[in-house]
Amino acid sequence: MKSLAATSSTSQQQKRRNPSRFGCCCCRSRAHSRLCVFFFFFICVLGAIATFFCWPRTPRVSMGGGADSLSGAPDWWAGERQPLPPPDTPIPSRPSLKATWQINVTLDNRDNWIPTHITKLDFVIVDSLTLAKFAWASTSSALVLAPGTISPISLTFNVNYQAADRTDPTFQNLYNACGPLSDSKARPALNVLLRVSFHIFGIVWTPLVTATPYTGGILCPTK
Repeated sequence: MKSLAATSSTSQQQKRRNPSRFGCCCCRSRAHSRLCVFFFFFICVLGAIATFFCWPRTPRVSMGGGADSLSGAPDWWAGERQPLPPPDTPIPSRPSLKATWQINVTLDNRDNWIPTHITKLDFVIVDSLTLAKFAWASTSSALVLAPGTISPISLTFNVNYQAADRTDPTFQNLYNACGPLSDSKARPALNVLLRVSFHIFGIVWTPLVTATPYTGGILCPTK
């Protein structure tokens, strides 16, 4: 009993003389926790900064206000595959439009800090009033857009629209803007939307961008 009492007394005296020695484990644990929190916060900040500068942003798109024909005059056909008659005669019962247009598109990559690697671009032109698709185009090879630049590209669109009947609103819009007109009639612009699907290297999903002509519509080829 005396031995146990002596040992306890000695231990208490040592704690009084050097209290920090017996509390060092707690101090080390608290310091370690603070260091871990600080290190985690530092890693999060570095990750946020790296993401801000390195994460690819979808380039902005704008399209020109005019189209050039690459196939001569457009093909206006009836359901019986007969040529469309002169402008003063009625439109056939099942008309359609086939043509090849060249349209200029601009890709604005000024929001990116690193080069943007694009594997493919898919373009679709739709009537802005009916949202019906009538023209398609795609890039033939991969593109690399330099950071902070504006890149113009020229695209070949395959125009192909088959109307159900002569009252089809999309065909009427196409015919009024692109059909044969007399010299006394002014040709209105065709109100369209350009939908662009970006296939960007390193991104699983496919961003979709919608653009409109800077003039509000495109002017069909005069040929």
